Amino acid sequence: MSVEKGEVLLLDFLAANRDESVFPHANEIDFDREANPMISFGRGIHACLGQQIARMELRVLWSTLLKRLPGVRLAVSPSEVPWRPRDTATFGPAHLPVTW
Repeated sequence: MSVEKGEVLLLDFLAANRDESVFPHANEIDFDREANPMISFGRGIHACLGQQIARMELRVLWSTLLKRLPGVRLAVSPSEVPWRPRDTATFGPAHLPVTW
């Protein structure tokens, strides 16, 4: 299959990191998952300009949260966490019920 000059090509960015042949159980959060060739942020000249600030924000968020609420944990079983619909621009939990 090839794309001819003048044809429109649509790429589904919602599919990034979701290929089951590359990422086993791609639709599940697995904090023990082995390192994988993540493609969400891109590489080289195609790298997302915001990736470093996003990583820093996540480091600050998790370290602050865990220092202030060391006993924080899910209030429901992982299978009960509600997920956003697949047709949205962002993937992840709709909300995350926790307790401490």
